Amino acid sequence: MRNFILLKQTQNRLIKILSIIALVISTNTAHAGWPNIATPPLTETTSLAQEMIYQGTPMRVKTFTSKISKSRVVDFYRERWEKEYVVDYFGPWKQISHKQENYFITIQVQSSGENSSYGRISVMQIPDADEHPALGEGIATLPDTTVLNDITSNDKKTNSRNILAQNKQSIESNGHYYKTHYANTNWGTVMDKTVTPDNRVLIFRKGRKETVVVLQRIVDTSYIQINESEKTSWFK
Repeated sequence: MRNFILLKQTQNRLIKILSIIALVISTNTAHAGWPNIATPPLTETTSLAQEMIYQGTPMRVKTFTSKISKSRVVDFYRERWEKEYVVDYFGPWKQISHKQENYFITIQVQSSGENSSYGRISVMQIPDADEHPALGEGIATLPDTTVLNDITSNDKKTNSRNILAQNKQSIESNGHYYKTHYANTNWGTVMDKTVTPDNRVLIFRKGRKETVVVLQRIVDTSYIQINESEKTSWFK
């Protein structure tokens, strides 16, 4: 029962991480020169992650709640950015975007009531045209595996990295590979759970580090979700 609860918590955590990232258009890391984004009156912000790297691009995301409407939030940025903006929709979000020097800013907002709203403020550092970041660098995978997403995030308590990859190997082959890899590098196996023939979860731990590997088979392709996390030292 305890393993089942841990499995569900792990899956929910991975789904939450991946869904947040999928909806983010842009974001930023802490560097001198990053723009300070003003917020409308009656608006409170919360940092989602102090530092984040998405597909090799530095970014930062804040969430916000506001006691003014969605349309007033968008109008606030229309006035600040004058004609240098684009307004469109991304799923349920209304968003307004603006380029400022080497940064791309996106405000995404939804209504939470007649005169209230919530959303995200994201800033992305625009990469140079000749930069081609290597996805999945340093991550163990079987040959002929393609890394689809590579996201790192750092805050005061935890450093984390999330990888989504795919290959044509079976769930059994992928599971055996990761069990062998982590055993050979002195990690302990906390969980190895086959949920269904097409779904397997492995959890490995070493000191303050934990790695969750979720394997899913869809038709003829195996998808590998790897969530690496490390608790930061109290003495930092």
